[in-house]
Amino acid sequence: MNFKLLQIYYLATPVFFILYYFFDINLRLSIPGANDYWLYLYYLVVFIASFIVFKNITVGALFSLIESSINIFLLMLSVLMPVLNFGLDPENSSIGFGLPELIHFLFAGSILLQSFYLNPIILKNRNI
Repeated sequence: MNFKLLQIYYLATPVFFILYYFFDINLRLSIPGANDYWLYLYYLVVFIASFIVFKNITVGALFSLIESSINIFLLMLSVLMPVLNFGLDPENSSIGFGLPELIHFLFAGSILLQSFYLNPIILKNRNI
């Protein structure tokens, strides 16, 4: 995976938005307990930022690293909160971790790794 594929991933944000908006398939971001407008704002910011930050490879890799780290944190939080609520009220709680969450984790994790290893600062230190 090269740097151009990271940019394509972020430019493909409207595809993820369409999947969520029309088919209720959320593969990109999990914000526990948030309204839909936060997801829409996220999609808009990431799509606009993909045009701005990917002009420089270091800034693009740093943006991808920060975005995917926050994304994985929110995914883990969205899985952990129902588990904690299940302990408080097991009769009315459900733990939902399925295929969309797994695909979301694979997307965010692979972007995190690629942005880390494509960062010129890391590449410079590995060549020593």
